[in-house]
Amino acid sequence: MLKLSYFTDKYFYYLKYSISFWLLINGIVGAQLAIVSNQFISEFPNAFYRFFPWFFIWGGITPIILIVSEKIAAAAQSRKIQLVKSLLLFSIIYPVYFLLSLLIAKPLHYSKVDIWQAIASILSAPTIFMDVFIFAMIVLYAFWNERTHKLYDERIKNELLSRENSELRLSVLKSQLNPHFIFNALNIISALITRNESAKAKKSISYLSIIFRFILKNIDHNKTKIIDELEYLDTFMKFQKLRFKDLLVFNINIDESCSECIIPCFLLQPIIENCVKFGSNQYDQRNYINLNISKKEERLILQVSNTSENLAVQGKEGGFGLGYSSTRKRLKLLYSEKANLQSRFSSEKTYITTIEIPYEK
Repeated sequence: MLKLSYFTDKYFYYLKYSISFWLLINGIVGAQLAIVSNQFISEFPNAFYRFFPWFFIWGGITPIILIVSEKIAAAAQSRKIQLVKSLLLFSIIYPVYFLLSLLIAKPLHYSKVDIWQAIASILSAPTIFMDVFIFAMIVLYAFWNERTHKLYDERIKNELLSRENSELRLSVLKSQLNPHFIFNALNIISALITRNESAKAKKSISYLSIIFRFILKNIDHNKTKIIDELEYLDTFMKFQKLRFKDLLVFNINIDESCSECIIPCFLLQPIIENCVKFGSNQYDQRNYINLNISKKEERLILQVSNTSENLAVQGKEGGFGLGYSSTRKRLKLLYSEKANLQSRFSSEKTYITTIEIPYEK
């Protein structure tokens, strides 16, 4: 339904342009007739005056047709329904136009004829065809105008989303390449070399190269194959195990139906990294991290469960750290309301994070 304030604001906005447009058309028609008569100066005022009532009425009802037609165009309905509504609009508008024409035109042009002759003249076939044509042109313009505005708004929205998504992706990359991570990585490699564990040192360097290669490969991409993402996560966790050794246990369980799907790049890494950060220590507490990936109807379910004694004192409801907030923002940007992220304690020592996104291949 159209609100009165919205309607009146729109009506008077369009009215100033509508009256100007139809007076211009009135002037052009009058000028053409005056030129044909070869008596421009004397005939132009008469020709302008002759058509003025009809063009003036069109100037008044055009804003109404535009406003209602734009609402019809904006509604997510089929073309048939929009056509029916447009015809219904015409069936309402045309009697109004006819009555106004009769009230204004009869005193000006039909004062010497009776009412029925005036009605017959107004309802003559050429006049009706012209009125239908004008109405159709106004409706088509309204549909075109609404479509143009919608495309423009979508383009602006997509540009903003792309910019925000790029900023979020950059923040994720920064978190992966933060000095603390690099410092720990270099310390691990240094310690392995010091202990003459050259094989493990080579492995750690190999893991780092795979991690950085994946980051650089996907720096400009929004999505990646889930297999590639899991390979990256597995390598990331192998590198973390060099630090925490057997105290860090990481498992991946994925349904076969999900092996070909695609997900946002670095979607799971902040969640997994938080599990390592809040659930691990280098002393005596084991940290179990399980990643389960499944499909339910047309939804991809990504569930990370983290079990550790450390969680009882480290955690809080709603998610650990900035990783969760950035992940929520990315999901919102990429999927709008079609994605969901929930995190909760299932017990004092177990924290579960569940991400649901549309299934894509």
